Order: sequence, then C-alpha cells, then structure tokens
Amino acid sequence: MFWKRILKTAEEPKKGFSVPEDIRKSFRVSPSAEAPIRITLDQKTVSVIDISSGGACFKNNNLKSGVFYPSKFLLPDEVDEISVNIEILKIDENNLCRSRFHDLNPEQEEMIHQYVLNRQKEILAEQKKRLTF
Repeated sequence: MFWKRILKTAEEPKKGFSVPEDIRKSFRVSPSAEAPIRITLDQKTVSVIDISSGGACFKNNNLKSGVFYPSKFLLPDEVDEISVNIEILKIDENNLCRSRFHDLNPEQEEMIHQYVLNRQKEILAEQKKRLTF
C-alpha cells in the first residue's frame, strides 16, 4: 500500500544523510494547531503530538507502559468518531507515550490514512508558501 513505509535493509548504501531507526511502518504527521486531535483514554484527554495509521504519540497523563486502554478520538473534518484500543508501547525520557492502535477496522484505518495524506499535502503547501516569500 502506498501509505506504508518500506523498511530498508542494512545492506543498502548510505545516501549522505542518516535515517533514524524506526519501528513504525506508517508515515506519521503532526496535527495543525488550528485543528488538534484529542484522544480520550482512561477518562483522560490528551493532545496528539503525531499520528499514523499505526498509532499516536502524546504527553503522558498518568498512563502505564504496556497497558491497553479503550479510547476515542475524532479526526478533523470527520463526523464519525474512532473507537479503538490503544497500547502504550513506551514512555520516553520526555514523558511522551508512544502507542499503537489495535483492532482498527478497515474504514477507520482508511480515515486515518486519508487524514495523514491530506495533512502531508497541507504541510508541503505551507513549506512551499514560506519558500516563495
């Protein structure tokens, strides 16, 4: 699928820049300040720092690593809320939760893919606009 990252093998030649090792298989984007994404889990609401069809990153709000939480969130410009189980994979040194979505149905996954694609286009348009001024 076009939105899935192709994992590179160790034998590939260096390209003049470093690519951080990343376990994610999907592209991720940061929501805009004008249209934030908030996830409700364990009766707490957190703001998303970045999101992909695989999971999300957000500031820890007394959540535990290795635990699954039922959650809900609404993507900008969507009317259907996404209900999904979120597994907290890691809480890093900056107190950010790295999470994975579980049990997304195909429609929910497609909603997230479309959001990521549209957000990538917005980011590129913003960058192009800054370069032309």
